[in-house]
Amino acid sequence: MPNSLEGFDVPAAIDRMLGREDLWWEALCLFLQHFANWEAEWSAAQGDDAAERRCVHALRSGAANVGANQVSCAAAVLEELLLVRLSGKAVMIPPFVRVS
Repeated sequence: MPNSLEGFDVPAAIDRMLGREDLWWEALCLFLQHFANWEAEWSAAQGDDAAERRCVHALRSGAANVGANQVSCAAAVLEELLLVRLSGKAVMIPPFVRVS
């Protein structure tokens, strides 16, 4: 069991999983399988704010679940901007926010 993994808060994620390392490993494997093609799906969703928001929200939630805090936080920034746009306000999404 890794005590640390760059970009992850492994101990906190395991704590959320009732202290069961096996559940964390299972969740991590599922996360990797589920999001293996995420970048292509995300790229295809760009231009449709609602579809892109759903895609980014799924990544944000999945990453948070396994303790990938850097990924989750980056997705959160983009999701918030997309939500503002979906509320009808014109907001520019800086290109650096969409850097994969």
